Amino acid sequence: MAGNWAKRVEELTGVKRNCTQFLRYHANNDDSHMNKLYGLLDRICTHQQVANDVVLTATLSVAYTRCSSRKLTVHNSQARSRSPYIQVLAIDTSIPIDPVAVNLWLSDADNPLRWTVRPLLQFIFGMLLHITWLFKRLPLPQFRAHGLLQRTICWFCRNAVSPEANLLILRHFTTESNIINFLRDNSGPTNVPPIALYPQTIDDMLKDTFVHHDQELFRVYEILGIGTTIKVHALPMRSTGPTGAR
Repeated sequence: MAGNWAKRVEELTGVKRNCTQFLRYHANNDDSHMNKLYGLLDRICTHQQVANDVVLTATLSVAYTRCSSRKLTVHNSQARSRSPYIQVLAIDTSIPIDPVAVNLWLSDADNPLRWTVRPLLQFIFGMLLHITWLFKRLPLPQFRAHGLLQRTICWFCRNAVSPEANLLILRHFTTESNIINFLRDNSGPTNVPPIALYPQTIDDMLKDTFVHHDQELFRVYEILGIGTTIKVHALPMRSTGPTGAR
């Protein structure tokens, strides 16, 4: 197809072959590129979990592309209207943050509602949080509503949260689970179940995701900490005198 387009462009415009070199390159190499892709997938996808990770990455890439089509990338005229702080964050490379996450973050920060409605809602919800905290500290029958909490959060994500912020929330779950599982895989204890919190959509977060998010974090750290403490206490004492120093 690309070769036909190159030929047609040359016929209609009279340009030389070097002007359609890109199209001709794809006409000659697309098949080999696809074969290389299939071979790479065959080598990487050795089990179902790896295949799921590939699908997750592709899903996030598609979602980011959709956000980009909605003018996620801020034009220069808009960038000049940003505060100096936001402009510096856009080009700062001292903190290793993925460029996709930076663009999502800055796009969400440019939302005017963040600076008008958000502070008011933050104050109201902060007061409700402290009132609830006070009631739960009183000598009254204890209560909890995790299901209602999950449904309320997901409702807000669908109706009051920008697509960029929702993507950052999903990336946050994936990033944290990857980091904790990395620590689990490279630490002493071998009996620590891995974290499986990898929501890909808002509906995936309905199943106690926000509650388990903290509980699973503390669970893994507790088990890893116990294993590390046992190992440290079991280490033999070594001489620190002149003869033992190296």
